[in-house]
Amino acid sequence: MFSKDTMSKKSTTPLASNDIWFPAKKRGYGWGLPVKWQGWAALVTMLVIGLAPLLYVSFLYKGDQYCQNVISQGIQTTCDPNIESNVYLMSALFWLTACTLLLIQICTKKGEPAKWRNPNKEKHAAKS
Repeated sequence: MFSKDTMSKKSTTPLASNDIWFPAKKRGYGWGLPVKWQGWAALVTMLVIGLAPLLYVSFLYKGDQYCQNVISQGIQTTCDPNIESNVYLMSALFWLTACTLLLIQICTKKGEPAKWRNPNKEKHAAKS
């Protein structure tokens, strides 16, 4: 059904203009806001999934449950269950970074090719 050659080759054909979720920015490098509902769904999903742990740790986290249990048993400890731990904050930032990298991967796959765009430079080159 599939030959060895067709399975090993990656598709290098550019997306058709109606398949693009993220258009290239007019200036700079990267992608602009989505133009299709699928792009908006991907962007909102990544924002919610990426920011949820960070918002939880920043606003709703009430301390380490293990630390509270140790203190309730009367064991002396140096932990404070009412202060958010830097470990949780760093984990939330790591998760946000992973979600951002996943969104960049989606933009690369479903967006126009990313390249540096400088409209002023193109105008000057056309005049010369």
